[in-house]
Amino acid sequence: MGSNYTSNYFGLFFQDGNPQGMNENVLQYPGMLGIIAPTLCQDGITRELQIVQADSVMGTAPREGALAFWANEDQYLVTTNEAITGFGRGRCIGVFTCVVDIALAGSNYTAIVKKGRKTNVWFIDSPAASPSGAGLFVVPHTTDGRADCIAAGSPATYPPIGRTSGTVLDAAEDLAECDVDVYGGVW
Repeated sequence: MGSNYTSNYFGLFFQDGNPQGMNENVLQYPGMLGIIAPTLCQDGITRELQIVQADSVMGTAPREGALAFWANEDQYLVTTNEAITGFGRGRCIGVFTCVVDIALAGSNYTAIVKKGRKTNVWFIDSPAASPSGAGLFVVPHTTDGRADCIAAGSPATYPPIGRTSGTVLDAAEDLAECDVDVYGGVW
Protein backbone atom coordinates (compact mmCIF):
# COMPACT_ATOMS: atom_id res chain seq x y z
CA MET A 1 0.00 0.00 0.00
CA GLY A 2 1.32 3.46 -0.88
CA SER A 3 2.11 6.22 1.52
CA ASN A 4 -0.70 8.49 2.69
CA TYR A 5 1.63 10.96 4.34
CA THR A 6 1.61 14.35 2.70
CA SER A 7 4.07 17.21 2.78
CA ASN A 8 3.58 20.59 4.40
CA TYR A 9 2.78 21.95 0.94
CA PHE A 10 -0.39 19.91 0.49
CA GLY A 11 -3.43 21.78 1.74
CA LEU A 12 -6.46 20.06 3.19
CA PHE A 13 -9.79 21.80 2.67
CA PHE A 14 -12.21 21.87 5.60
CA GLN A 15 -15.72 23.00 4.76
CA ASP A 16 -16.14 25.23 7.81
CA GLY A 17 -12.44 26.12 8.06
CA ASN A 18 -12.04 24.24 11.34
CA PRO A 19 -10.10 20.96 11.06
CA GLN A 20 -10.93 20.14 14.68
CA GLY A 21 -14.66 20.36 13.98
CA MET A 22 -14.80 18.16 10.88
CA ASN A 23 -18.04 16.14 10.94
CA GLU A 24 -19.02 15.70 7.30
CA ASN A 25 -21.10 13.07 5.52
CA VAL A 26 -19.30 13.64 2.19
CA LEU A 27 -15.61 14.21 1.57
CA GLN A 28 -14.73 17.40 -0.30
CA TYR A 29 -12.56 15.72 -2.95
CA PRO A 30 -11.47 12.23 -4.05
CA GLY A 31 -8.44 10.79 -2.30
CA MET A 32 -9.01 12.73 0.92
CA LEU A 33 -9.79 9.63 3.03
CA GLY A 34 -6.69 8.39 4.85
CA ILE A 35 -4.56 11.47 4.24
CA ILE A 36 -2.20 12.35 7.08
CA ALA A 37 -1.09 15.98 7.03
CA PRO A 38 0.38 18.62 9.34
CA THR A 39 -2.47 21.09 9.81
CA LEU A 40 -2.63 24.48 11.50
CA CYS A 41 -5.55 24.30 13.94
CA GLN A 42 -7.68 27.23 15.11
CA ASP A 43 -5.78 27.49 18.42
CA GLY A 44 -2.60 28.29 16.45
CA ILE A 45 -0.96 24.89 17.05
CA THR A 46 0.07 22.66 14.15
CA ARG A 47 -1.07 19.06 14.65
CA GLU A 48 -0.70 16.01 12.44
CA LEU A 49 -4.23 14.97 11.48
CA GLN A 50 -5.60 11.98 9.58
CA ILE A 51 -8.91 11.96 7.72
CA VAL A 52 -10.96 8.89 8.72
CA GLN A 53 -14.55 7.64 8.74
CA ALA A 54 -16.31 6.91 12.05
CA ASP A 55 -17.85 3.44 12.38
CA SER A 56 -21.65 3.66 12.62
CA VAL A 57 -21.99 0.69 15.00
CA MET A 58 -19.77 1.70 17.93
CA GLY A 59 -21.28 1.77 21.43
CA THR A 60 -19.63 5.02 22.57
CA ALA A 61 -20.04 7.86 20.09
CA PRO A 62 -16.93 9.86 19.18
CA ARG A 63 -16.51 13.11 21.07
CA GLU A 64 -13.72 15.55 21.76
CA GLY A 65 -10.77 13.74 23.30
CA ALA A 66 -12.04 10.18 22.72
CA LEU A 67 -9.42 7.66 21.63
CA ALA A 68 -9.69 6.15 18.16
CA PHE A 69 -8.94 2.54 17.21
CA TRP A 70 -9.15 0.82 13.82
CA ALA A 71 -12.43 -0.93 13.04
CA ASN A 72 -11.21 -1.60 9.48
CA GLU A 73 -7.73 -0.33 8.69
CA ASP A 74 -8.04 -0.88 4.93
CA GLN A 75 -11.10 1.40 4.77
CA TYR A 76 -9.82 3.98 7.32
CA LEU A 77 -12.84 3.14 9.49
CA VAL A 78 -12.36 3.96 13.19
CA THR A 79 -14.14 3.22 16.45
CA THR A 80 -13.88 4.10 20.14
CA ASN A 81 -14.08 0.40 21.08
CA GLU A 82 -10.58 -0.97 21.56
CA ALA A 83 -11.82 -4.58 21.64
CA ILE A 84 -13.68 -4.56 18.31
CA THR A 85 -10.67 -5.24 16.09
CA GLY A 86 -9.08 -7.89 18.29
CA PHE A 87 -5.87 -5.84 18.42
CA GLY A 88 -6.65 -4.39 21.83
CA ARG A 89 -5.50 -1.29 23.63
CA GLY A 90 -2.04 -1.36 22.14
CA ARG A 91 -3.39 -0.17 18.78
CA CYS A 92 -4.73 3.31 19.53
CA ILE A 93 -4.32 5.32 16.33
CA GLY A 94 -5.40 8.82 17.31
CA VAL A 95 -7.65 11.16 19.25
CA PHE A 96 -11.03 12.47 18.06
CA THR A 97 -11.27 16.26 17.96
CA CYS A 98 -15.06 16.69 18.08
CA VAL A 99 -18.45 14.99 18.36
CA VAL A 100 -19.02 12.90 15.21
CA ASP A 101 -22.46 11.88 13.96
CA ILE A 102 -22.68 8.09 13.73
CA ALA A 103 -26.47 7.84 13.31
CA LEU A 104 -26.25 7.57 9.53
CA ALA A 105 -25.47 4.32 7.77
CA GLY A 106 -21.81 4.62 6.80
CA SER A 107 -21.34 7.41 9.31
CA ASN A 108 -19.45 10.69 8.97
CA TYR A 109 -15.88 11.65 8.17
CA THR A 110 -13.65 13.43 10.66
CA ALA A 111 -10.04 14.31 11.43
CA ILE A 112 -8.19 12.58 14.27
CA VAL A 113 -5.00 13.86 15.90
CA LYS A 114 -2.00 11.58 15.36
CA LYS A 115 0.56 13.98 16.81
CA GLY A 116 0.26 17.38 18.43
CA ARG A 117 0.81 19.50 21.51
CA LYS A 118 -1.98 20.54 23.87
CA THR A 119 -4.52 18.09 22.48
CA ASN A 120 -7.58 17.46 24.66
CA VAL A 121 -7.84 13.81 25.76
CA TRP A 122 -10.87 12.21 27.48
CA PHE A 123 -9.87 10.49 30.76
CA ILE A 124 -11.67 7.97 32.93
CA ASP A 125 -13.45 9.37 36.00
CA SER A 126 -10.71 8.25 38.43
CA PRO A 127 -7.34 7.96 36.66
CA ALA A 128 -4.45 6.17 38.37
CA ALA A 129 -2.71 9.55 38.59
CA SER A 130 -4.18 13.02 38.15
CA PRO A 131 -3.28 14.60 34.81
CA SER A 132 -0.79 17.42 35.35
CA GLY A 133 1.94 19.31 33.57
CA ALA A 134 4.46 16.73 34.81
CA GLY A 135 4.54 14.78 31.54
CA LEU A 136 2.93 11.61 32.92
CA PHE A 137 2.25 8.75 30.49
CA VAL A 138 -1.23 8.60 28.97
CA VAL A 139 -2.42 5.10 28.01
CA PRO A 140 -5.66 3.64 26.62
CA HIS A 141 -8.16 2.34 29.20
CA THR A 142 -10.67 -0.51 28.86
CA THR A 143 -13.52 2.02 29.02
CA ASP A 144 -14.39 2.77 25.37
CA GLY A 145 -12.71 5.90 24.06
CA ARG A 146 -11.11 6.86 27.37
CA ALA A 147 -7.55 7.19 28.60
CA ASP A 148 -5.80 6.65 31.91
CA CYS A 149 -2.85 8.55 33.38
CA ILE A 150 0.06 6.55 34.83
CA ALA A 151 1.88 7.76 37.97
CA ALA A 152 5.52 8.78 37.63
CA GLY A 153 7.83 5.77 37.93
CA SER A 154 5.04 3.29 37.11
CA PRO A 155 5.41 1.13 34.02
CA ALA A 156 3.01 1.70 31.14
CA THR A 157 0.95 -1.46 30.60
CA TYR A 158 0.20 -0.47 26.98
CA PRO A 159 2.05 1.77 24.55
CA PRO A 160 1.58 5.39 25.66
CA ILE A 161 -0.40 7.64 23.35
CA GLY A 162 1.41 10.66 24.72
CA ARG A 163 2.10 12.50 27.95
CA THR A 164 0.21 15.00 30.04
CA SER A 165 0.96 18.65 29.39
CA GLY A 166 -1.57 20.33 31.66
CA THR A 167 -4.13 19.84 34.39
CA VAL A 168 -7.75 18.81 33.87
CA LEU A 169 -9.38 21.49 31.75
CA ASP A 170 -12.96 20.50 32.41
CA ALA A 171 -13.66 18.21 35.38
CA ALA A 172 -17.26 17.60 34.26
CA GLU A 173 -16.02 16.43 30.84
CA ASP A 174 -12.85 14.69 32.14
CA LEU A 175 -10.70 16.46 29.53
CA ALA A 176 -7.02 17.27 30.01
CA GLU A 177 -4.34 18.61 27.69
CA CYS A 178 -1.80 16.10 26.44
CA ASP A 179 1.06 16.03 23.97
CA VAL A 180 -0.15 13.24 21.67
CA ASP A 181 2.23 11.13 19.60
CA VAL A 182 0.48 8.04 18.28
CA TYR A 183 1.78 5.52 15.82
CA GLY A 184 -0.51 2.83 14.48
CA GLY A 185 -1.60 4.44 11.28
CA VAL A 186 -1.23 3.35 7.71
CA TRP A 187 2.02 4.82 6.36
